Amino acid sequence: MKILFEDWGFLLPMASAILTVLYPMSFTIYDFRICEVLDDFYNLQNKTNFDSLWNGYELFVAAVKKIGPSEYSLRNKDRWSWGKSFSRQLEKDIAENFRKKVDE
Repeated sequence: MKILFEDWGFLLPMASAILTVLYPMSFTIYDFRICEVLDDFYNLQNKTNFDSLWNGYELFVAAVKKIGPSEYSLRNKDRWSWGKSFSRQLEKDIAENFRKKVDE
């Protein structure tokens, strides 16, 4: 993560996605949809100090491990969380008849 973040200039969402593909048992994708399900970690991607980012990411991974069915792998909890967020958004869109809010 440190090499991807500091040396290659990847931001947390992309760095975590790369590492999740390579090490799915240890990493999970940092994504706004998962932050919505957890209702936390929204500003983690804005950290510029690696140690602070890494400490926050470790807490994020621990939180992801606690959600969803207990028998799911970390990668499947990732998918489950994304699906839960997508489902909530779809229900909200249906309730609002797919109307977009216009900024005034």
